[in-house]
Order: sequence, then structure tokens, then C-alpha cells
Amino acid sequence: MRIYPLIFIIFYSFCGITLARNLNNIPDYKTGLSALHDHLHQLAASKFQKVLKVKDLSKTDRIKLLLLLSQAQVKSSQVEAALSTLSDPLIKNHPDAPFWRGLAYTISGRFLQAIEALAQIKSSNHYFPQATITQANLHLALGDDSSAIPLLKKLAHNNKSSLSNKAKIKLAEIYLNQDDDINAAKFIDAIKKNTASSDKLKKLLKARLHIRNKDYPAAISELKEILKTPQGLNARTSIAAVISLADARYKNNLHHEALQGLFDFISTHPDTPLLDKLFTRIALWIPTNNTEAAPYNLKLLKWANRDNNKLENNTNTDLQAFAHYYYALSLSNSKSPAILKKALFEFSLLRLRHPSHILAGSSLTETARIQLLLKRTDDAITTLKLIQSLKITISPIAKQQAALLLAQLQVKQLHFKQAAKYFLIARQGNQRAIHDAATINAGLAYLSEADEEGFKSLIKSIKQNQLKASLTLEHALWLAKKKAPNARTALQEFIHAYPKHPRRTEALMALASHAISVPPIDSELCQNSLEQLANTQFTEKEYEKISFIRYRLAIAHSDYLGAIAATENYLTTYPKGAQAINFTLLKGQALYRNGEHNKARQTLTSLAAAHPKHPLTPYALYYAALSARLEGTPQSQLESLALFQQVIDTKSAISPEATLQKAELLTKLNQPDQAIKLLTPIYHPAQTTTIQRDIAISLASAHYALGTQNKNHYLKALSIYDALLTQPKLPLLWKHRILYRKALTYQATQQTQKALEAYYDVINIDKNSPPITQWRWYYQSGFNAIAILIENDNPAAAIAIAKKMAQSHGPRAEDAAHRARLLEMKYMIWSE
Repeated sequence: MRIYPLIFIIFYSFCGITLARNLNNIPDYKTGLSALHDHLHQLAASKFQKVLKVKDLSKTDRIKLLLLLSQAQVKSSQVEAALSTLSDPLIKNHPDAPFWRGLAYTISGRFLQAIEALAQIKSSNHYFPQATITQANLHLALGDDSSAIPLLKKLAHNNKSSLSNKAKIKLAEIYLNQDDDINAAKFIDAIKKNTASSDKLKKLLKARLHIRNKDYPAAISELKEILKTPQGLNARTSIAAVISLADARYKNNLHHEALQGLFDFISTHPDTPLLDKLFTRIALWIPTNNTEAAPYNLKLLKWANRDNNKLENNTNTDLQAFAHYYYALSLSNSKSPAILKKALFEFSLLRLRHPSHILAGSSLTETARIQLLLKRTDDAITTLKLIQSLKITISPIAKQQAALLLAQLQVKQLHFKQAAKYFLIARQGNQRAIHDAATINAGLAYLSEADEEGFKSLIKSIKQNQLKASLTLEHALWLAKKKAPNARTALQEFIHAYPKHPRRTEALMALASHAISVPPIDSELCQNSLEQLANTQFTEKEYEKISFIRYRLAIAHSDYLGAIAATENYLTTYPKGAQAINFTLLKGQALYRNGEHNKARQTLTSLAAAHPKHPLTPYALYYAALSARLEGTPQSQLESLALFQQVIDTKSAISPEATLQKAELLTKLNQPDQAIKLLTPIYHPAQTTTIQRDIAISLASAHYALGTQNKNHYLKALSIYDALLTQPKLPLLWKHRILYRKALTYQATQQTQKALEAYYDVINIDKNSPPITQWRWYYQSGFNAIAILIENDNPAAAIAIAKKMAQSHGPRAEDAAHRARLLEMKYMIWSE
């Protein structure tokens, strides 16, 4: 029988397997467990790390040790070490790992990551109730009550859980804060009085319900009763009762009693753990006109050991730091630069005396705010950047606020890339409102920088549907503003995906505007978008925008009566609106296009007379001049010339166009010499703009008109045309127009062959050249060339040109074919 143990040992030796050690026999393990139980978490972590170095541990024991180590590290605030332990392959996917990972994120202030981790805990896990209430608390800290309520309700209805009562208390508090008295009362009644503490909490919630119902005397009486008997009052409940009593007194207009109650409580409980809540109210309630020597400030000075500006005692107590901070904060409410500078000094002294206190970091945010008030922007930016690099503990909210402010300053300086960086930092804090604002602004900063990759990366990181929707819309609106073709698709996708979004009206208006103003014009899409807005109540700004869209849509359909109606509707609704002058101008233009020239002139001249210095006045005078010219009477022609001159005298952007129009009217009125005098100073042959080409042609036409009196004018006209034809990349339309006019000038000087060559340059189009978009000069050149050829007894060439034009597929191709047939019959020339 003795041989069996020997064989057993030999067998396992050859297999390379050693017996695992029993954890309970390892002293460091037992010490670690005891330390963990006795809240000596750092010691426990140290012991568990030692045990993990033992080589002959089983896989099961190693998993157990890693979980205990991560627990100890989390409870001793060794966050990064805990996250590193939890990433060990042995426990990375363990069912308990998300719980401790979530707590680690919570301790480090990464609430969104904490929520995501805790949500992975399954309902069958023993940590599920604690994970649920922690998630709820995190949502509440982020200001997201709607996500916290379902979690708490689930826990509240689970009477088997020890946390059920706590969930009911939390729900009662939420509904009280939401002014939902019915649900608050329901959960207050559901709280079990199984301990003196829960009984006190229930009474406290009832008192808060009295405050909500504005029954302040009842609340004050109830709260005084709670505070009178200390049994069951833990520190947190005690402070909550003191704060609620102060709130009740303050809302009952007992302002002095409210403040005094807080001061008295702090005096008797200087080491209370929730000084921040007490001092927050003190800061809100101290009168803003409070002087340095006011009793409340003197009390703060005493607690801060700052009497007579002498540094008497540098003991780093919480009370000293809080009192000093809020004393400086009280000074910072002043409008006096001298007092603001004193506040800066006090914040600086606070950091010197309490360098490791959480308010030392927070004071930097206030310092930056004061520096901005004193217009010391560069100093403020330096301070805000310093906050981001602080190694000391700082309130996550203060750091978040500082990053947001710094980002906003970068936006003002148009440093969008830097702004995006700091907006992303501001997203990482616990304050939901700041997180959301920073997220939206980060997206806008990326778009302002035209960094679509950064924007897409940001969108992918967003889990809240509402935020994602808002940024999706901002991207679509940005595309629309850029007049990008894909803006329509982006806007339509948003409208379809979020039919009840509060900014749907804005999206529909942007879609309608894009459809009618950005090629390719889609008036049907514009009309459809407007119909979806039919019953919308518009703000003044929205009504202004929708009226512009209606005007453009009507103009696109040549519905000038509809365009006039769109302007009149706006002017009737907002006669003194911000865009009243603009819509009056548009009305005048629509009347002009509708042929109501007299009404247009009256509307536009009245506008110019009422607003002689307005930037739109030159445009009103310009269209009034066009209207007067088209009225056609000798008097209206003279008025048109005078109105064009008024526009020229404004030296505005439209003055060159007015000069051109006046010159053309002078030529028409047989005053080409006056037209030449007007155009010569503004004619610049080297410039290739459209207005300069128009000026050149108008000037050449005026010289042409004087050619019968002096042949040199024909030569000047030809030199202008030659200069135009030498311009690089001259569009085909312009080339045809110039050649046609040049040919007419050659004809006037009896240079028939040169005229024919110019006409032929127009009609002899290379098939590989750009397609003709304006047929007027093509056909006029062709038919003029046929006339010359017939006159010069060359019918065969005339027929060839007519047939060439017949193959053009243009609007007069049939006329050209008919002319070819007539010429063939007349001259008996038939093509074989």
C-alpha cells in the first residue's frame, strides 16, 4: 500500500503539474481580508499584491485575488491601479468586473463611463441592486432625472432588496425637486419606518413637501422638531434638515433668520462634512451690496483667520478654506475695479494658505472670471490653461467650467482648433448641462474649422440621442450654409429621422431655402417643405426667413404677383421689422418685373427718400431708374437719367452698373458722345470681369453710333473688340457676342470680307468646343452672313451656311433649313 503515494507523486512530477497552495494557509491573504473588512483598504491592496506573486496559485484563486485587489484599490481611491488590475485577462470579462470598473470611474469623476460600465451588470448578479442605485445617483449628478427614475423604480418595487427603501427615498427627493407633489407624497408614504434614521428621513421629506406647497410655517415647525431630538439623525440627515429649515425661512421672507441659522450651525459644527452645501447658500443669500465691513463678511474673515489682513494661523482646516473662498467670492460681486483687484488678492492668498484644498483649484476659475471683468483677457487665458494642468485636487465642476470658458475665449479669437480641444475637456466633467453645451460647441468648432473628420469622431462618441440629433442638424445646416449639394440629403434625413424634434422648423426652412437658391433649383422640393410649415407659429426672425423663401419661389416661377404678395404680407405683419426696408426693395423689384413700372418707381423712390443713408438705397434708386426708363415717355427718360446719376454719386457697389445703364440710355437717346464721356474713365481693358466686358461693349457701341460722323470712331470700336478677344479663357457666349458686333462694325466700314470672316468664326463651331448656351449671336451672325453672300452673288456658300445652321439643333434650326430650301429652289442649286 505504501507504493501508491510514491507513484502518485512521480506521476504528477512527470506531467509537470504541482499542487496549488491553499489561500487560507497564506498569512498575507488572511491579513488582507481582515484589513479589507476593517476599512484598511490600502493595506489590503498591498497584501493582495504580495499574495499574487506566489507562483503555485490555482487559476480560481488568482481570479479571486484579482477581484479582491481591484476592490481594495477602488476603495482606497487608487483608480488607475484598479483599472489596470481589472484589465487583467483573467478577470477582464468576469461578471463582477464592470461593477468595480464603474466605481473606479465614479471616483475619478468619469460619470458617463461609469454609467456605461455599471449598465453591463446583469440582474442575476449580487452587485445588481448596488450597481442600479449607483447608476441612478450618477444620472442625478449629471442632471438627468429621466434616466434615474426608471432605475430607482425598478429597485423600489423589489422589496427583497435592502436598497428598496433607499430607492424610495431618492424617488421622493426627485419628485419634490420636480414639483411633482403627487408622486413625491406616494413614495414618502411608501418609505418603511424600520429604523430611527428612515423615520427622520421620512419626516424630512414631508417637511420638504410642505416647502414645495408653500406651507413654510408647517415646514419650519416640522424641521425644528426633527433637529430638536438627535436620535436617528446622522450627519447627512442633520445637515439636510438644517438646509431645508434655512430654505423654508428664506422663502418665508425670514432672510436674516435663514442666514443666521446657517452661520450658527457652522459655528457649532465647524467640522461638518458638507460645508460646501452650507456655504453655497450663504453665497447666494448674502446681499450683493454687502460691504467688506458687513457683519457676514466679518464673520467669514474671522473663520478664515484673515482679521486685519494678518496671517495669524495657517492651519489648513476646511472651515478656514471655505470661509476665505466665499469671502473673496463676496468681494468679486462688486463693480468697483479696486474691490475686484482685492478679490484677486484674496483668491491668490487662499491658494497660498491652502494649496492642496479643493477650493484652491476652484478659486482659479473665479480668478479668470475677475480678470475678464477687468479686461485682462490674456491673463484669464493663462489662468484657465493652468487649471487644466493642476496636479492638486480640484472640483470636477470647476475644472469643467474653466475648460468651457477657455474654449469660448478661443472661439472669440477664432482659434477653432484650440476651442474644440477645450470643449472636449469640458465634456469630461459631471455637470450634464456643461457637458451637453460643450459637446454641441465642440461640434460647431470642428465645423468652423472645416474639420469633418473631427466632427465625425465626435458624433461617434455621443450616446445621447438628443445630443446626436442636435449635432446632426448642425452639420446639415453647416452644409446648407456652404451651399454644398449634399446639404439637401442631410436635411431630409434629419427631418425624416426626427419628426418631432424642436428644431424641425429650422431644418425645413433651411431645406426650402437651399432648394430654391442653390443649383440645381428644385422648386417642387421648396414648395413641399413650405407646405409642411403651413400651420407653424413663426417668430419674427423665422417669419422673415420664410417670407424670403416664398419670394424666391415665386420669382423662380415668374409669379411676380405672388412675389409682391410675399413682401406685402411681411410688411403688413411687421411694418417696422428688421427687414422692412429689404422687403420694400424686393416689392419694388417684383413690381418692376411684373411690368408695373410706375408703381415700382413710386415705391422705390419713396424708400430712397425715407432712408437716404441706408446701404440698400442705391439699389432702390437703380431699380427706380430702370422702371422710369421702361415707362418710355420723354419725361420718364429724363427722370431715369437723373436717378442713375444719383446711384453713380453714391459710389456704391452698384455705381458701375448704373454708369453702364445711363450710358446705354444716352446712346439710345442719341447722345453717344455723353455716353463715351461717362464710360471712358471706368473702362479698364486689362480687367476681365463681366461688368468690365459690358462697359467695353457699351463704349464700343457709343463709338459705333458716332462712326457716321467720324470714321475714327469705327476704328476705336474695333480696337475695343480686338482687346476683348485677346482675353484669356474668354467664354464662348462672349466671343460670339463680340464677333457679331465686330462684324457689324466691319460692314459699316464697307469691309465686307472681314465682316464675313467674323460671322463665319461664330457659325463654324468645332464639334469639340463647349456647347452653345446662347443662340442669339449664332443665328444673327449666320443669317447676316447669308445676306452678304447673296448680295455678293455667292448663293452656293449661302446655302452651305444655311444647311450648317439647320444641323445645329438650336431653336432656329428649322428656319435655317427652310431658308436653304428656298435658296436651292431660287438658284437651282441642288446638293448631290
